[in-house]
Amino acid sequence: MLTGCWWGLMLGTVTVVAVDHGLALRCLGLSRTRFVRDVLTLFGGAVSASVR
Repeated sequence: MLTGCWWGLMLGTVTVVAVDHGLALRCLGLSRTRFVRDVLTLFGGAVSASVR
């Protein structure tokens, strides 16, 4: 259940950042899609490592 809460919080946060800060992401050389994909990958690895 706790893992689900962390995923929910992360999904809300990554959505807000991708939607609201698209121009800043572009200035950093990232598309919104790439940013979300990278965050999902990193977060998934961190969650799976902490569950073990």
